[in-house]
Amino acid sequence: MAEEVEVKWKRGRTLGKVGFGFVSLASIDNTTDYAGTVHHRRIPSLIAVKSCMLSRSQSLQEEREFLRLFEKSPYVIPCFGVKVTLEDGVLLYNLLLEYASGGSLADRLNCSGKGLPEIEVKKHTKNVVLGLSRIHGEGIIHCDIKPHSILRKYT
Repeated sequence: MAEEVEVKWKRGRTLGKVGFGFVSLASIDNTTDYAGTVHHRRIPSLIAVKSCMLSRSQSLQEEREFLRLFEKSPYVIPCFGVKVTLEDGVLLYNLLLEYASGGSLADRLNCSGKGLPEIEVKKHTKNVVLGLSRIHGEGIIHCDIKPHSILRKYT
């Protein structure tokens, strides 16, 4: 299992449920000296936390290793590390991620109801192709490209 980060955070509202668990909005506790930085990287005050039961966390652990390979890519969501917590008597494996405030491409499509303007389609297509090109360059094939997996950092 990946080394845990020394960051204090507080779980907020649930952003969504996924096959293995759930994703929550979380706030960083800025009351300690080390809060807000991991490996000399600034952590924003709001993050997203993907969580599942520790005993069922293999898929999430593999996702962490994938994200580690691409931590310098602007096309892959940044990961700030892993934290195991005990909540309501259950051990949870938590992946601390950058919060994509714009939601997913699926959210955007559902809001528009009519599709997207051509310029926005071009932007998303370009970013997906550049991201996949980087991933494929490492000999990895991403098998889960769908609107729910494409996150938008800004609204």
